[in-house]
Amino acid sequence: MKRNILKENMRRFNTKNLKEQEDKGELTNREKYDLLSSGQATSQDIAQIIKSAIGYNDDEAVMQAAVSAIKDKVMYDEVSTYLKLDLVKWLLKNYSNVTGNVVNAKSIYDYTEDKIGTGRIETIQQSLKRLGVDSIDRIGYALERGMKTFG
Repeated sequence: MKRNILKENMRRFNTKNLKEQEDKGELTNREKYDLLSSGQATSQDIAQIIKSAIGYNDDEAVMQAAVSAIKDKVMYDEVSTYLKLDLVKWLLKNYSNVTGNVVNAKSIYDYTEDKIGTGRIETIQQSLKRLGVDSIDRIGYALERGMKTFG
């Protein structure tokens, strides 16, 4: 009996192939970037894109683009409402916790590096500073301390 390893792994890890993702109406990364960079993304769009960037294979570049698309504190609060938790607290819980007892370089770099690589979009750390929320749960302090530790 011939085994389909790809199919077994997709079932085991609850993942979908690209065709199934498109069939469900999910946006491709290119469509997400286009929406976010257009300035037309609503708070609900941004919250959905943030949620979609988390999972078995996190998409740090999509997360960076989504957080940088938040225009102001009002929009930040609306995104937090759709996430049902303050965005910073949500990121620490679901994305990468940099305030815990054990922090690694990857956790710090998830917030401080340009994951898109163009230099045109703010890092997550820069976006949080711009929005004035980098003091929530001491995330700003933790990132600065982590940068000194991991350089």
